[in-house]
Amino acid sequence: MLKVADVFRAGNNFIRLCILRVGQQSEKHQDKIFSVDEFTRRIFGVIHSNDPVARAITLRTLGSFASIIAEKKNVHHSIIQSMDSTDSMEVEAAIFAAEKFSEKSKMFASSVCHKIGTMINGLATPAEMKLKLIPILQHMHHDSDSAKKALALCTSVLSCYPGENFVSLTLTTMTKLTVKSLVGVQDHILLLLFYLTTDSRSKVKAICLDDLTLLAARAAYLWTSENLEEIAQFSLQVQSSALKVKAVRVLNAVCGNSSVNLLSLSRDTKVVDVCREFCYHSNTTLATQAIQLLTSLAIYKCVGENLTEEAVGAIQTCLLLLAVNPADEDMIKLKVVLKNSVTICRNFPKVSEKIVYTLTNMLALAEEPSQLYICECLAAIGSECPSALNAVSPQILASLTTSISDTSKEISQVQVHLCTLLFQAQYHKAMSGTVHGQVMACIGQANPWIKYKVARQAMRYSQYHVAYDIFKSLNPQIVTEHIHYWLLGLQHVCAAENCLTKVKKDLSNLTACVADAVELYTKSHSTLKAASSPNTPLDFACGYVQLRMKVLQAHHLLLLSCTAFGAKPPPALSSALAHSSGQEGTRWAQVIQQLEKCLKEFKEASSFAFALYRSAFDADSSSLLNVNTIQQCCNSMKSVIATVISTIRTG
Repeated sequence: MLKVADVFRAGNNFIRLCILRVGQQSEKHQDKIFSVDEFTRRIFGVIHSNDPVARAITLRTLGSFASIIAEKKNVHHSIIQSMDSTDSMEVEAAIFAAEKFSEKSKMFASSVCHKIGTMINGLATPAEMKLKLIPILQHMHHDSDSAKKALALCTSVLSCYPGENFVSLTLTTMTKLTVKSLVGVQDHILLLLFYLTTDSRSKVKAICLDDLTLLAARAAYLWTSENLEEIAQFSLQVQSSALKVKAVRVLNAVCGNSSVNLLSLSRDTKVVDVCREFCYHSNTTLATQAIQLLTSLAIYKCVGENLTEEAVGAIQTCLLLLAVNPADEDMIKLKVVLKNSVTICRNFPKVSEKIVYTLTNMLALAEEPSQLYICECLAAIGSECPSALNAVSPQILASLTTSISDTSKEISQVQVHLCTLLFQAQYHKAMSGTVHGQVMACIGQANPWIKYKVARQAMRYSQYHVAYDIFKSLNPQIVTEHIHYWLLGLQHVCAAENCLTKVKKDLSNLTACVADAVELYTKSHSTLKAASSPNTPLDFACGYVQLRMKVLQAHHLLLLSCTAFGAKPPPALSSALAHSSGQEGTRWAQVIQQLEKCLKEFKEASSFAFALYRSAFDADSSSLLNVNTIQQCCNSMKSVIATVISTIRTG
């Protein structure tokens, strides 16, 4: 960069312009310049040139490097001095630099504020130049005094220049300044509402609504119920659909978080009238926004009546309208309504069955893009309300059967989602033969990558027998050694978990099943080690399998100890010693030793789980949750075994 600065100082204006472009494209790397003073000195020397073009390029270059030279007073002085130049190109460059430095430097922002006010109020400054000066005021947020001065200056501009461009730009500048400084938020809300209701120009109204949305997102807790009533009244009276959408979006920004509970909304509030008026509007964008508002009001219960049923009915109607024959622009609206469906099911589980039934029936009517979003929504509702998917499993199975019946179509992500929903509905349950057969029929038509994704989802929802069959069919198709061992390791994991599901109700084969699972997990651990490489070390996968193996080994040892405790009586010598010493616990010394060994195993497993959890936060979140669950299990077993040992010792 020092060489570039030398070229800038000695070159012509074309070279300087090229270097300016370099500086503008490398703003993220400017902190790597260590010799900032020397670099600035070489660039700054051109500011004294007699050529106004060279001075303008220099000012723009200095503005592009404002992040590293923000507090250079000589640069500040030159920028302010250049704003009085008679050359318009140099003045525009100075305005560009002033905006860049105002954003970074508190000292420059406070010093240039008065100069900007003088130029805006001056009759000699052209109107186009004033429009370029106003946006600089949005960066006067470094302290409250500068922010108040800038807001006062903007207020004077609004009164002196009532033109549409001036009003729109000034209101936007004041909004950005208010959002950053949080000075005079409520006053600015009232100002925007004043222009919204009194100004007849549509552009100004749209700017006011956009600015109100920004203020609501940043400081919704400073709004009052009167502000909401005024916006709701405006949305009901205005004729333009675009303005109606923007007005409802403002209400959503305020009511979409818990700060709405700070407001005192009555039963006959206009906000509820807006929801009921627009939920079934022909404009789907407006209807979507109204449904989102109604959902928020139903969740936070800030109105004196229950709006849950109304929200569910509106969601069902809008879903049917958007999902059957959606256009490209309707997909975003569909996602918003589906998100509201998940939200209301999370807060009101009783209504989940109605929404799930509607979504399931839509699967047969919707196109593939809509089916993807519907399946994702069903999966999200199923994670919040696990019982909701049980009743619609036959419909999901029918949709999967229909989708795979057309052999001309390839198996896609939709079928993966449908299989996932079936796994989720049967979570921790034995899957029926019909469902298993349809899943395997779907897998038979899919490519290896689709098969792998379905197998991983089956493992996620404890359908290990399905995952085992898929991995077993995948292995002969693999040509890479590392992938072969990776799939073989997952296959051993599924086989081990299948062993644990074969335990009889009378627990007669429990010890044998746990021993078989430990053996298979040992094979899986060694296989995953073989699948590791320098690029993919598989540390977390190996650590998780090793942890599972340790826990099962501890349980196996505990089972053996319990069997010995129940089947092998204490030797006669131990009974005699216990009778003579009066300590009955010494009769079971051998069992106590075994239990202490079990306790040691569980302590080691718990410590290993803690270390694995802390060292792998970038791994899959569900796996981390499983690690945390295993650690809690180990801690519980430690407590139980310690209590048993204490009880035996005390007789």
